[in-house]
Amino acid sequence: MNIEKLSGNVKSKFAQGFKLEMDKLIEKALFKKEEIKNRGKTKGRFHFEASTNAGKWMIDKKWTYKANPNVKFMEDEREK
Repeated sequence: MNIEKLSGNVKSKFAQGFKLEMDKLIEKALFKKEEIKNRGKTKGRFHFEASTNAGKWMIDKKWTYKANPNVKFMEDEREK
C-alpha cells in the first residue's frame, strides 16, 4: 500500500493534463526555428519627408538671405 502513494501534493487529472500540454507547447516553442523574413519587398517604396537639423538650417538661411540681402553679401566677402 505504501508503494502506491504519490509523493507531495496530488493534483487533479485536469491540472496534470494542463501542465503537460503547457510543457509540450513550451518545448515546441523552444525548438522552433525562426523564419527569416524577406525585407527586400518594400525597400525603397515608402518615401517621406524627414526634416533634419541641416535641412532646417538651410531653410532658415534662405529666409535670412531673403530678409536681409546684406548678410549674404557679407558672408560672401568673408569667404573670399
